[in-house]
Amino acid sequence: MLTFLRNKAQSTLIQAVVILIAVVFIFWGVGSNLNSNRNSVATVNGEEIPIQDYQRAYDRAVETYRQQFGGQVPAGFFESIDLKGQVVGTLVRAELFRQGAAEMGFVIPPQATRREIEQMEVFRVDGHFDMDRYKQVLQQNRLTPGSFEAGIRRDLTSSKVVEAIGRFALVPEQEMRGWIEYYGEELTLAALPIASSGFEDKVKVDDKSLAAWFADHKKNYATDPAIRIKYMVFPFGGDDKEITVSDEQVRARYQRDRDRFRQPEKRHARHILFKLDPESSPEAVAEKEKLAREILARANKGEDFAALARQYSEGPSRDQGGDLGFFARGQMVPAFDKAVFAMQPGEITGPVRTRFGLHLIKLEEIKPAMIKSLDQVRDQLAAEIKKEEARARAFREATDAYEGIMRAGSLEKFAAGSGRGIASTDFFTRKHPPADLPSDRRFLDKAFTLGKGELSSLIEMDNGYALLYVEDVRAPEIPKLEEVRQRVVADYRRDKAVE
Repeated sequence: MLTFLRNKAQSTLIQAVVILIAVVFIFWGVGSNLNSNRNSVATVNGEEIPIQDYQRAYDRAVETYRQQFGGQVPAGFFESIDLKGQVVGTLVRAELFRQGAAEMGFVIPPQATRREIEQMEVFRVDGHFDMDRYKQVLQQNRLTPGSFEAGIRRDLTSSKVVEAIGRFALVPEQEMRGWIEYYGEELTLAALPIASSGFEDKVKVDDKSLAAWFADHKKNYATDPAIRIKYMVFPFGGDDKEITVSDEQVRARYQRDRDRFRQPEKRHARHILFKLDPESSPEAVAEKEKLAREILARANKGEDFAALARQYSEGPSRDQGGDLGFFARGQMVPAFDKAVFAMQPGEITGPVRTRFGLHLIKLEEIKPAMIKSLDQVRDQLAAEIKKEEARARAFREATDAYEGIMRAGSLEKFAAGSGRGIASTDFFTRKHPPADLPSDRRFLDKAFTLGKGELSSLIEMDNGYALLYVEDVRAPEIPKLEEVRQRVVADYRRDKAVE
């Protein structure tokens, strides 16, 4: 289909079809969905754009502007540039690209997504992709591998569509000349930065102006909502001393999970890297190959490989004599991996070409594949079984308590009849919970979704289960100007200083 379009790009019919497709997408395919579905911000040809995608994109845009403004964005700036509309527009265009790619038959294979991620410097350790580093970075940014990889796949799809359209798009000669002249222009600029902080002491504050400004911004000074609760916690392992694990249980678990303890063959190698990039000229490649073969000959004659690596390698492991440690099959780039797993200990091979350059490789040692014995993992399995049983007991205890509360009619009546203690708090806000309150985010999330007089369902936390009852709720309040005058004056000066 794409070949046909490219061959017929100058056809009036094809040009009309392309314009018609664009009109259909723009005017009929996209519909606002804000008022009809709280889970999406727009619908593009029947495909919804989730509110979560919008929120993430909006937050990223806000953070970008904040960095550009040095942390303080002028009041009303986001509204003046219609940032919300811009973000929705960007998401709609991305979805149109995705749908267009599907119509044209573009498919981004998992291997392409994986290669793109593996080349990102942020996920690399010593020049190689590191899975632990990958998971750590995603976790720090509150992303899952699935959502992140989906985003990369969308970006690759968009670039493919743009590339495909560009293949049969022609630029008129007059417009090309205009661009050449534009790029040939030279400008000399003088810039004078004017920081608003230098004007704060020049802002005059009078009661009338301050009161009027406070009236427009008073929501910014509202107190946080506060709640007062009673709760019960059912920790995992609260009675784990009573839990015993038999040899039969451990043996059965080992047989069931035997593959978990299978360790693949690992190989210990060193390398000497002569860097090249895809843009290297044939002459540069030939020069590096000549040097690599000279060093290979010296290594084969008995010169110390580690010493040669320290002298000639251009890789990050140079100072370690090119030592890469032990690694399993598939952890290195394919050509390097294939070479290493075809060698014998003490053997030196090369040069091997990868996207990083040319490698001379020495295999130091092979650690054969193995399965850990039952004795090696006995304590680990016993601890796992014990933990699972403790978790199950906590769940049963919490479930029984919940049903008991429902039968008794209140948490207090159940506690009095069962002898189980309950904890209580004074009023607190989400930002400032009591020190002895369960620190798990899910506990606070549930607490601040309930209204006065409501009992929670079972709350699963990292270290146990919990039930809570909201005794009272204190709604946000707008303080009087006199109560927050110092803050208001400072904010008023900053705001007016920007003007």
